[in-house]
Amino acid sequence: MADSPVANASTAAHLALAQQLSEQGSVLLKNAKAALPLTAKKSLKVALFGPTASSTATNGVSAKTICSLYISAFFGSFNTMPCENLVSPEAGIRSVVETAGGTVTWDAGTDPAAAAAQAAQADVAIVFGYQRMGEFSDLANLSLQGNGDALIAAVAGAAKKTVVVLHTGSAVEMPWLSKVDSVLETWYPGDEMGT
Repeated sequence: MADSPVANASTAAHLALAQQLSEQGSVLLKNAKAALPLTAKKSLKVALFGPTASSTATNGVSAKTICSLYISAFFGSFNTMPCENLVSPEAGIRSVVETAGGTVTWDAGTDPAAAAAQAAQADVAIVFGYQRMGEFSDLANLSLQGNGDALIAAVAGAAKKTVVVLHTGSAVEMPWLSKVDSVLETWYPGDEMGT
């Protein structure tokens, strides 16, 4: 006989398990010149790009969108469940870098040229690319959505170091691969994506 469902699924133990599953499910696809892991220090300037890096929605897309895709895909339903304890990548990166005395900026990346100018001022640029997909919403192609390929190419052309984080549910084309230092595929990492 199955156990009864727990009344509170947001306990410290459940959140730790969610983080562990996100970490173990992520795949480092490229890491030229040991660009990752980053070391937080007082002088580190990090520039984040892409709507799925933040909880701030841009054109209807945010970290919460990706968290909801994870839950919908996991449960096989279009009934969106809330991401009650979402830690966006921006929040997670800020907590580490700013605690060490560094700085973090975020831009949705809607203007690749402006993003490139901002990336040139940072020590490392982290660009988040995404695909929204699911049951009855197949992908038309393997490109990143939201002009992600153009954003990554523009940032990589200006940044000292470029890390790409992918929030996707399938394979993607990477026309910019030779221009970036690292690529981390995190799939749809859930509530603890930023941690």
